[in-house]
Formats: sequence, structure tokens, C-alpha cells
Amino acid sequence: SFQLGTSLVGTLGYYATVWYVCKGDNVMGDEWNFFNGLGYMVLGFFGPPVFSIIAHKLTKKKAAIIACNVGILAYGGTWFLYNPDYPLLQILASGGMAFAGASIWMIHGSIGADIVDYDELHTGERREGAFASFGSWILKLGNSLGNGIIPGLILKYSHFDASLPQQTPETLTWIRSSLALFPIAGLTIAILFMLSFPLTKERVIEIRKEL
Repeated sequence: SFQLGTSLVGTLGYYATVWYVCKGDNVMGDEWNFFNGLGYMVLGFFGPPVFSIIAHKLTKKKAAIIACNVGILAYGGTWFLYNPDYPLLQILASGGMAFAGASIWMIHGSIGADIVDYDELHTGERREGAFASFGSWILKLGNSLGNGIIPGLILKYSHFDASLPQQTPETLTWIRSSLALFPIAGLTIAILFMLSFPLTKERVIEIRKEL
């Protein structure tokens, strides 16, 4: 749900920067998108080590829930941080997305190993390949939808027109709200899944001993 929710708006950040923050100035928009990417790279680098410490102190389950909440703050914050008067703030939003996303992926891999152990205990089969294949399929599905189909539909039904020097307020509202709400929905569902996740730290240790 995290991957699908966040990938669904994979390209809308660019449109929000160019058409809302920079008011249709493509040159300025491309410059700011470069700095957004730089912020994404830098803060994304720090996410995994920070959440590795959190996971060791609080358990992986709690760390995943915290990381999802950080993502909700980052994506929800785009409504305020993508600001024509203060364009520098959008770098903070972009960096926050990467900080949360990189952390979630790190924890996801570690929890995945625990699930494989649990599956082996109950089936007698070691099926990392099956789990990895399904995860990869979900990733590709999310990227396919998020980098083309869904953003295209949002732009179409919001009446986006690249030939106009500026977009209508309604169009910009569609873009900005979609950029925030789709990821928030996906991250909220991920939190609900994690709250019901049955494998505690103690149970994982027991499973390893039994195996």
C-alpha cells in the first residue's frame, strides 16, 4: 500500500513545482526540481541509519509505523511547503519524502526476512523467491501507474493545459491535493497493516530457534 500510494503521484511533484510554485516558468521550475532531487538524495541517505537505531531500540514494527507517520507529515506538508512565496520550503518536503521512504524500504526488507522464516516454519519450504517476485511485481505495478497512467488521468480530469501560461486555480488544487492525499491514504493503510502485524521481536527469536 505504501508503494502504490506514493507511486501514484510519482510525477505530480514536478507539475506542482512548475505550475504552482513557479507559476508556469519551466526554466525556474526545472532549476527547483534539481534542488528538490538534491534534497531528496541527501535526506534519503540519512533515513536508514536513523531508523536502524529506532528499530533496534523500539522494534521494527514500531519503527515502520513511525516512518509511515513521517511520510504522512512529508506528503501532507506539500500543501504548505510547496509555496510560491517561499520556494525553498519544497526542498524540505522532498527530503522528508525520501527520509521516510528510504527508511520504510529498509525496514520492509528486514521484516520480509522475518515473514520468510515464519512461512518456512509453517510450510517447511523456503520461499524467498516467491516473496521477492511478488514484491517486485507490486513495485513495477506502482511505478507503472504512478509514472504515467494515474498522473495522466489526474491532469486530464483537472483540465490541465500545457499551452496556457498559467493553470486555473481548480487545476492547481487537483494537482496539489492529489500529491498529498494519495500517499497519505497509502501510508495510512500501511500503518493499519503494521498495527495488526503479529510477529513480535520475541516471536521472531523463537521462530529462529525452532528453525
